[in-house]
Amino acid sequence: MVCYYLKKWGIPLRKPGPIIRGKGFKFRHWIADIQRRYGVSETQYNALCESQGGVCAICKNKCVRDRLGVDHCHTTGKVRGLLCVKCNNAIGLFNDDPNTAYSAYEYLSK
Repeated sequence: MVCYYLKKWGIPLRKPGPIIRGKGFKFRHWIADIQRRYGVSETQYNALCESQGGVCAICKNKCVRDRLGVDHCHTTGKVRGLLCVKCNNAIGLFNDDPNTAYSAYEYLSK
């Protein structure tokens, strides 16, 4: 849906033609996003990634598809580490509750 005023005044949403972006646009955009969300600079991200050996902090697998995501505490906002998509989603599904995660561990250990 187009904004009422943009439509009324005949302002185009973007110039016609293909959108051309320089090399590395997605990475720069992603770095700006983690800086805004978590206060983590590119240097800090790289240092954290290096300290984890470039692998997920939980499953120890390299992130094949993309890069490791920044995991943080939803209560304090403190960055805990870098996780792959699967592990980050799993923690979210456990509502960041260690007791629930431990219950899942006990269940899987049967």
